[in-house]
Amino acid sequence: MKKVGCIIVDVDKIYGARFHADKGRAIMEKIYHLNREGELFDELEKVFQVLDDGTTEFGIVSTDTVTTHLLPMEDKGNRIELAEFVSSEQYNRLLGKHRKDVQDFIIRTIGKREYLYMVSMPVSVISDLSSALYKKKSKFSVIDYWPHPLQGNHQQTESSLISIIETSEGIKGYLWWHELLLAQATLGDKESPSDFLTRLQELDLENRMTYPSVYLSVTDNKEDWKAVLSNYRQIQLKPIFLDNSLSEKVVDNVFTQALVGMAYQLFGIY
Repeated sequence: MKKVGCIIVDVDKIYGARFHADKGRAIMEKIYHLNREGELFDELEKVFQVLDDGTTEFGIVSTDTVTTHLLPMEDKGNRIELAEFVSSEQYNRLLGKHRKDVQDFIIRTIGKREYLYMVSMPVSVISDLSSALYKKKSKFSVIDYWPHPLQGNHQQTESSLISIIETSEGIKGYLWWHELLLAQATLGDKESPSDFLTRLQELDLENRMTYPSVYLSVTDNKEDWKAVLSNYRQIQLKPIFLDNSLSEKVVDNVFTQALVGMAYQLFGIY
């Protein structure tokens, strides 16, 4: 039976869970969290000791902010031209490539157009995560970016989505188009939910998003946020399925929902 371990590294906590698949569902059989007080490398080792049963395949994500870019491919359709572009001065300038960040990219076809989608993540984050995985000699499939794992927890794929999430660094908003992160912003100190929503949507410079759905996970001024978003369709999340052997308390919050979403992505269940 295939098992996957999902780990989220936040500023002050690490969240983890282990799942197995059964009849198209991700079944949670272990959940764990750890308060961060020391070196990330050592803290991850503790998480692995709890979650790894020797056959577990891991996915991991850090809540550190990433930079994303979405570019129409136009005449860069073949792989030779793409390779030349990625190594070009234009690409380096676009991502501010000074070896402080690590970049990855994919090509996505949306409608009749091809797009180059790039994600840039701090080297320090990748180094800590990959070093811990390598030392543990754990099998891992993906180092993801936040809050992308939540996409795996939706009942259906959303072509346009606004995510409003409360984090340890404040409330952040994310614009998603066909599961690609177009833009993100942080709520200002004296900014109202209504003004923030307007500012966030203005970051969609190409007006790609149409009739977006919304995902909301906040505790601060929650009723104000719900009122501002009342005209948007709320997305439906998948149920959290628990194994009979699970003894730990499961809190249904954004981190648990992201752990479930990552599990579905690792299992390839959509």
